[in-house]
Amino acid sequence: YRSLLALIYQTAEPNAFINHTVDTEALWRFFFDTGFIYPEKYIHIQPRKAQILSTFQKLYTSHPSFARHFTYQKMNRVLGHMSMLRFYNRSWMIQHHAAKTTESHRAGLVVLEQIGRYINDAHRLYQSQMDYVFCIYRPENKFPSRVFGGAAISIADSHVCSRDTFAYFHLPRPSRLHQRPVGREWRLLPSDSEDLTELCAWYATQSGGLMMKAFNLANDDCDIRTLSEEYHSIGFQRERRLLTLRHQGRPIAIFVPNRADFGLNMSNFTNCIQVFVVHIDKSSANVIYRALTKIMRWYQDTSIPIMMYPDTAAAAFSLAPEKQYTTWVLNLDYTDRYFDYISRLLNITNKLNTKASKAVK
Repeated sequence: YRSLLALIYQTAEPNAFINHTVDTEALWRFFFDTGFIYPEKYIHIQPRKAQILSTFQKLYTSHPSFARHFTYQKMNRVLGHMSMLRFYNRSWMIQHHAAKTTESHRAGLVVLEQIGRYINDAHRLYQSQMDYVFCIYRPENKFPSRVFGGAAISIADSHVCSRDTFAYFHLPRPSRLHQRPVGREWRLLPSDSEDLTELCAWYATQSGGLMMKAFNLANDDCDIRTLSEEYHSIGFQRERRLLTLRHQGRPIAIFVPNRADFGLNMSNFTNCIQVFVVHIDKSSANVIYRALTKIMRWYQDTSIPIMMYPDTAAAAFSLAPEKQYTTWVLNLDYTDRYFDYISRLLNITNKLNTKASKAVK
């Protein structure tokens, strides 16, 4: 079905491809040329370049069932790129959108339209395992804020399309000499059903959005072992743990460490610790930090990305965030409302591009 869709799409746009073979070194250069890999990001990923290229090689040549990439290419040169990754049981992450606007003002819009058409056509197939799509972007990034953020504003229903903000920062992996126990009145233990029920109830009052369902944190859908086995069966890594920090039996925070191949996501969202702070109390700041240092033992990296929700918790704990990231989720039972907005946006953009082209001529 994916191959059939790729052929159908090319009748309208012959330079648009789904899961087309891409030279990984050329793709690496493309991400630099488009500014997708900027100096600050390069500092974090440069020591792991070989691992990233190895991950790219597996993703873009073996075409695993849990990954899709969409490209706009001319003469085998990538001018536009966007990809999807099934990182939860029935939720796909939209990521890595980049385009060479100096060579084609259409490339970025083509791959955006292409991924949208694919989602609309494929999500009702059970084999697609697609109930939600989500993306994570910086609020100051104009393109995703206008496309995804604008869609959320237009739809104005958090049960259909929701946004939540995380604080994002890195912590160095401590040596064993500097790892301290959590404390007598505190316990860091595997999360149980009651913890997840409380997490979802708290999130419902905090946001009322879709993140708990999309991220498989609802109590009746928190087992991702089948998905992990699918990754492992073809040489990829995908693991997750659920841990609860309790104070005198009361859940304070839920920690969700994710571990995957370096390079699956260039901002390392697939290889980070998510922290959901259910009860914000400045007195628990040191314990939160100690719990994080304990969880970091699970990783080999020297610096671990932390995503803390709500973003206000980081300031309360005197943890200086490097950035804020918005997590956007769409319930695919309501795709019409999203695509109505996207169609209007693309029509406006195409008209502006046509006027600009005429002006140049």
